[in-house]
Amino acid sequence: MDVPLERSPQIDADSTDEKRPLSIGTVLRWLYVKMFSVPWWGVLLCFVAILVYWRILEHTRMLVVPVSLYTPSIEAFGDRLVPANPIWANIFSQLDDGVSLTLRVAFFSYLGALVFGLLLGLIRSNPPKPASDLVGIPLSLVRLLIYQLATIFVEVMRGLPLLTTLVISVYALIPPIRDYLNETFHLGIPSRGVPPNPR
Repeated sequence: MDVPLERSPQIDADSTDEKRPLSIGTVLRWLYVKMFSVPWWGVLLCFVAILVYWRILEHTRMLVVPVSLYTPSIEAFGDRLVPANPIWANIFSQLDDGVSLTLRVAFFSYLGALVFGLLLGLIRSNPPKPASDLVGIPLSLVRLLIYQLATIFVEVMRGLPLLTTLVISVYALIPPIRDYLNETFHLGIPSRGVPPNPR
């Protein structure tokens, strides 16, 4: 037997056609509920980024200073732009190349990891099955080999610490690949901190 559900007084009050004026309590309740859906971590990161950017601008702003203060020549006329804080300006000018390189490496690494991870995920989510016909047997063996290689990669990479992986990559894998590409294709790939192997 179905028991009719009682309507709550809130639903009955909202279903009326008359418009009620907003009270401060209603607005505060709405703000309180919405507060839990705001990504506060993003707000905090934006605030920190704005603060850091403002501090960088404050230390690297340019001041108009007469040239005669910086040159012993009395005949020097005109003004020149100099940093407000030369030490900070020197630091941030040296960081320009590093920051741009870091952003490029992070962007292309993310794209490569996205494509590679998607391929690994697709391979691992479709385990191979034995074929019954003569034509499908070689294809199923190839799929089995690819699946096992993907499984080995996932299990090894999952078990290795990230720092160990970075050290192995930088000192054991990248120099031979770089040297092979430089000798075979004459690319002249430079290396920061890792000298090419003398031959």
